[in-house]
Amino acid sequence: YLRIITIFNGFFITSYCLEVFTKTDGFPYLAIVGAVSSALTNIILDYLFVIKFNWGIKGAAYATGISQVIATLIYIVHFNKKKSRLKFIKCKFDFSLIKDILSIGLPDSLTEFSTGAVIYIFNQIILSNIGNKGIVTYSIISYINLLVLMTMIGITQGMQPLCSFYYGKEDEKAVNSLFNMAAKTITITSVLIFIIVNVFSSDIIGVFMHKVT
Repeated sequence: YLRIITIFNGFFITSYCLEVFTKTDGFPYLAIVGAVSSALTNIILDYLFVIKFNWGIKGAAYATGISQVIATLIYIVHFNKKKSRLKFIKCKFDFSLIKDILSIGLPDSLTEFSTGAVIYIFNQIILSNIGNKGIVTYSIISYINLLVLMTMIGITQGMQPLCSFYYGKEDEKAVNSLFNMAAKTITITSVLIFIIVNVFSSDIIGVFMHKVT
């Protein structure tokens, strides 16, 4: 069971990376198709595995894993077509590139690691001090936070190919304009989400729980 979950986690990381490469390849709509297909598959399989088959957490894990496999296959098929400008190739490990790889990838890796570490610490503290009800409450907060975070990531990822294009053209003005546009969009979106969450908090909680105790 743990081996299967580990494999699914590998598909999750692969799917996430290929989605970004698909946008970079000039096919943002295909990236959306892959993400939406994965989300719909997850929803349907969650209903079947958890509600109908009563598989519980195990069923939810399988549903999430299979949905990521679907997205990964969609992207792999794309990169093996002639219309794709990015291709899978055999490469040799170059030790001289380690410094550049670390300078680019280390900040993101620390961000990803810190997210998991913080959630784990929160869960342990809440479980020991409040109990299962606290975990349920924090789970709802985490789900809402994830939706907000994905919205912000979507905005930043949307600007990245454009910034890369204009950076390659050495058009600093366009790059700064895109950055300012993304910053304003994120700021406005954050304020709107903050207002919505505070005004409609009961309705939002009702989506996850029938009765708040």
